[in-house]
Amino acid sequence: MKQMGFTLVEISLVMIIIGLLIGGAFGGMALIENMKVTSTIQQIKNIESGAIKFKDTYGTIPGDLKDPTVTLPNCNSAPCSSTLFPFHAGDGALMSASLWTVAIGATNERFVFWHQLKAVGLMEGVQNTTSLLFGEGQPNTAIDTGIRMFYDYTIFRHGICLTNIDTAAIGGTSANDLVVKGTIARKLDEKLDDGDATIGRLTSWNASPANPVYDITTNYGVRYLYNF
Repeated sequence: MKQMGFTLVEISLVMIIIGLLIGGAFGGMALIENMKVTSTIQQIKNIESGAIKFKDTYGTIPGDLKDPTVTLPNCNSAPCSSTLFPFHAGDGALMSASLWTVAIGATNERFVFWHQLKAVGLMEGVQNTTSLLFGEGQPNTAIDTGIRMFYDYTIFRHGICLTNIDTAAIGGTSANDLVVKGTIARKLDEKLDDGDATIGRLTSWNASPANPVYDITTNYGVRYLYNF
């Protein structure tokens, strides 16, 4: 009796088809990741551009106004109208006496930043609410993180932090704080900066090893520094 079976050619064809299907799946995943990175980069640039325009118009950055209800349209209630730091308002920095890692609340300048920017039509992606949740009172990103504003008084620079910690102190080593995949962090750095994880405007912090690179197998927290 003649036995039926697959020839080597048929097996090879099946393997090729399987390989193409797998390759297509991975290619699609890479395409989606690139789209998320591009969207996040545009969001970062829009925040920077909006803050610069705000400062050029009102003399200081969003969140730092002494009299926001008088100065800004559509800013008659919290959180836009909040000025928890009246002795520092107008000094050109967000909570200038506080560490960049400090926890924040709904009346802090680093949260009010988003809502004063929104009041003048320069911010999208936040709701008029005192909730600090990402996607509500603070923006979230396409790469599945939130965005926090900070000010580092040791180098006199403002920036944003990509994190999943909405209110507590940032800059630690908890799983929620080190949230950016190495592949994504590297792409962000290459497109926004110099591709180096240790220096420049986009850097990783509290990563392992001590001199981090964007290892594709590792998650890193990152912060993006820029001058207004």
